[in-house]
Amino acid sequence: MTSPDTVARTAVTTRITDNLPGPWEPARDETSSPAADAEGLSLNDHATGLLEGLGIDTTSSPTKGTGRRFATAMRNLTYGLHVNPGRYLETLTRHTPDGFHTPAAHIAVCAIPVRGICTCHALPYTGTVDVAHLPPGGGVYPHAGQITRFVQALAARPTNPETLIHSIVAVLAGRLGALTNGVAARVTLRPMCDLMHNGSSSAAVTAFHATGDLLDPAQHTALLTAWSTR
Repeated sequence: MTSPDTVARTAVTTRITDNLPGPWEPARDETSSPAADAEGLSLNDHATGLLEGLGIDTTSSPTKGTGRRFATAMRNLTYGLHVNPGRYLETLTRHTPDGFHTPAAHIAVCAIPVRGICTCHALPYTGTVDVAHLPPGGGVYPHAGQITRFVQALAARPTNPETLIHSIVAVLAGRLGALTNGVAARVTLRPMCDLMHNGSSSAAVTAFHATGDLLDPAQHTALLTAWSTR
């Protein structure tokens, strides 16, 4: 059994990978017909009209049906607009490997894969998010899967690194309240618009934000060590 002293010194770290069951919301059905707007046009119609406005023929192979597939892709990238990300944090679990008085340890969830569209050009981005929090003794907090789905739902909205990281930290800290001594997150995004403008596929934007005890610079080394466990 792990001793309380060991738990106090060691970050509890979980890595989230793409091949774990259910890391994303269920894909939307490409054959479904979205509700029509006031003019009787569906999202598929608007997507097809956009492509045709660009001069793309959508009536013959291989681009026949591309408007429908484009609309499906955009719905998947923005599903977070239609769900409440906080729902994934509704249930908290007591994690106490050595009893209620187990000293607090960093709880780190590493390399959460995210995808969405940027606010500047509505082009896709991919990236990863690292999250950590510092529960007080007793260890009541959401498990890694809940944090993963919460982060991915927030990311699946038009966003940028600055907006996303402040939303993650603010909502998580607000939900945990007195159940945490601090929350921190690091967001690293690779936006497609940067590739389009600069021709660099390796460009990435990273943002960091922390609250509570995790604002202490002395804590940052421990955070970076935990998040580097990949």
